[in-house]
Amino acid sequence: MRKLFFGLICLLLCSNAFSAELVADKVIVLEKPIIETQDYWVYVNLEDKSGVTAEDDAGRSKYGDVVAVLPVTSQYIPSATEKKEWMIYKTSLTDAKRQEMLEPMTEDTGEVDEYSKPILKTIAYRKNKLDTSKLGVTVKKGLVAETIDTVKIEYDVKTVADLSKYEIKRHIYLAKRPFIKAYKQFSNYLVKPAYAFSTTTCSDNDTEDREQICTINKTGEDYNTISLWESAKDGDLVTDKQIRTAEIYDDDGDLVGELTIAGSTTSADYYMKVTAPVGERHDGTLGSGVTIDANSTTNGIIVDDNYVVIEWLIVENAAYNKYCIYSGGDTSLTVRNCIIYQGSNKGLLAVSNTSVYFYNNIVYDNNASVDQCIQVYNVSTGNIYNNTMYNCKKGYSGNKGANVKNNIAIGNTTDFEFGTATHDYNVSEDATADGANSLTTGSDSDFVSVTGGSEDLHLALGAVAIDEGDDLGSTYETDIDGDTRSGTWDIGADEYISLSTFTPKVMIF
Repeated sequence: MRKLFFGLICLLLCSNAFSAELVADKVIVLEKPIIETQDYWVYVNLEDKSGVTAEDDAGRSKYGDVVAVLPVTSQYIPSATEKKEWMIYKTSLTDAKRQEMLEPMTEDTGEVDEYSKPILKTIAYRKNKLDTSKLGVTVKKGLVAETIDTVKIEYDVKTVADLSKYEIKRHIYLAKRPFIKAYKQFSNYLVKPAYAFSTTTCSDNDTEDREQICTINKTGEDYNTISLWESAKDGDLVTDKQIRTAEIYDDDGDLVGELTIAGSTTSADYYMKVTAPVGERHDGTLGSGVTIDANSTTNGIIVDDNYVVIEWLIVENAAYNKYCIYSGGDTSLTVRNCIIYQGSNKGLLAVSNTSVYFYNNIVYDNNASVDQCIQVYNVSTGNIYNNTMYNCKKGYSGNKGANVKNNIAIGNTTDFEFGTATHDYNVSEDATADGANSLTTGSDSDFVSVTGGSEDLHLALGAVAIDEGDDLGSTYETDIDGDTRSGTWDIGADEYISLSTFTPKVMIF
């Protein structure tokens, strides 16, 4: 009995490590749950960046915003460019804490979408602002030498006063904007740049009428992720007179997570573009090129800016009720030569845009859980050309606006719902591809392979879509593989190349 008494005393003294309960004459030790943490790089913005419009301003980072939280691995090593842009420190976080740091600030608009889901409006890029004074280090751009203890990481939810302050700064920028544009024009006149529109480096923000190219996910990269590039390069592109391009590589594997493109003032001449350069592009099948993997937890790409171009990417595995590529922007969006796979609500979706241009894409889902492969909802105008849509509940769905031509939809519960869209030269398996030059005799055998997990949706020999399309012009002539359409076009994303006409592509090293 004495041994039991001293044993209980020992258990009580050690209660910081575990607790004990006495049940009858037995002692049961209850261990505290282990909360898993991981080391992360935390990227902190130290500037208030102002947009031109209130909507753009909501999409721009402010002082104290955490713009990225990346795991400390060999894939994510802060680059020289990143160290010039943000304060970067290392700390250990739970996954819940990491997500909390990146949460956007939204408000309910009081409206619902077509599925009765509340429509939220983003009113600030980040909901929480970090209290940098509590970190116990010198606050400046660059890599912090010491690891920050988690207990020093404190932040507050942004207030109405914060939003008012941002609005005042936006109006100050608007007042300065004409002088900034005049200075740039004068400087441009003095240096007399070459007439042709050409490219410039990622660090050159001042050269006008250039495409500024930044590299992502490669050895010697400018940025580790597309989100970091977007946060650094969004802005007043019209005043700066630049196209800002992210060239993505797959040297470090797939990029995992969600990308939001928001906060820029753009035009048809100056806009944001996300692409894979030649040599990094897919071959029309999964696993063959640059991939953005939503990892079944997020959307793939959300586009709020106007005139954005997305091309030559594989975007896959959106979470339940999420989208691979979604746009709710006011005007033009271009998505071309992409593979979009297994979105759990929609593959490619545009809502209330003035115009959209979706062409030469393959959109499919081997579990048929996608609502639509491609949907344009309340879109005024646009061109939906030469896409391949397979194994969705609906292949194409639209209620008005777009021109829908040269598309193939097979293996869907419903292949096409055109609404009031102009349409012809399409192929379906059911009777929905109406139109004088459309075909309703499509089948699985039109593709090289439809085996789950190893689909190859290139056209097979004898496919009904071969030589049945309309010539839509040079803008749309490059197919999903980079082949140029010629003669009578095929329907769908792939232009069938027979062995008799095949010319090997010469690789120069």
